[in-house]
Amino acid sequence: MGKAVAIAVGGGLASAACFLSAVTGSAAALVLAYLSALPLFLVGLSMGTPLAALGAAVGAVGVALAAGLLASLGYAAGTAVPVAVTIARALSSRPDEAGRPGWAPPGAVLIALIGYGLAVYAVIVALVLQSGQGLPEILAERLRPGLPVPMADMVDLYARFIPGTALASWVLMLLVNLTLAQAILTRRGQALRPAPRLAELELPDWAAGAFALALVAAVASSSLLGDLGATVALVLGVAYFLAGLGVVHAATRGRPRRGLMLVLFYGVLLLFGWAAFLVAGLGVIDQWAGLRRRLAASSGGAGPDPKE
Repeated sequence: MGKAVAIAVGGGLASAACFLSAVTGSAAALVLAYLSALPLFLVGLSMGTPLAALGAAVGAVGVALAAGLLASLGYAAGTAVPVAVTIARALSSRPDEAGRPGWAPPGAVLIALIGYGLAVYAVIVALVLQSGQGLPEILAERLRPGLPVPMADMVDLYARFIPGTALASWVLMLLVNLTLAQAILTRRGQALRPAPRLAELELPDWAAGAFALALVAAVASSSLLGDLGATVALVLGVAYFLAGLGVVHAATRGRPRRGLMLVLFYGVLLLFGWAAFLVAGLGVIDQWAGLRRRLAASSGGAGPDPKE
């Protein structure tokens, strides 16, 4: 037990060091800052939620001692707490009929992370509204002085999408850290749960309704409701993008030269960023039409690809 506690403390200190490296301003340090959640995920996915929470608390204290309370609050809200929430959801399980652990599906873990992010966003919006301005207005005021005149005229429109873009990027970065940690631990045989497969990522039924309502609010309203709708739509759009990737992985399962097909597909995504909207649309269609179930039926119910 003492060794496990020492590892958790070390993970928290490593996470804090990565987070604090951003103050140096170098490109390498920025990469380390993006990986600040990785040590905590390594601790949690190999030793459980309580030790992950311990590591997160140690990291928050370390940041507070090195950079002050405000930096520590940012670390806690953006790294420590969401990692603990994600690990707790990922490691939750219910025994199946055979008595084997039925681990939380990847969609449930993703929704838990998105829900936490939106909750933090709601708190920030509520605090900002106390000043009599909305979050987009404050962002626009800070951005406008440093922009050329043509861009300054459009900053009010762009500012409404900044919170959602930032939140979506944060979700993706935490997922990258989670995936890296799971891959490392799985290879070493230390993971507490099997690695979830992208082809199995499905979102709850209510998510489609929430996504549609958010899109309508973003388009139809220029008030606070529209700002909230834009942010929710962008974040849920990321979830449906990942679900769309799951459809692609399921569709290519068992195909000849599957690896080459996926490499070409991701290459197209990198070259043509707008294709991400098509992939997100595919995720929405899958939820309504059950594309993956149809694919599984047409392939004779082939089991999951162990290499996926």
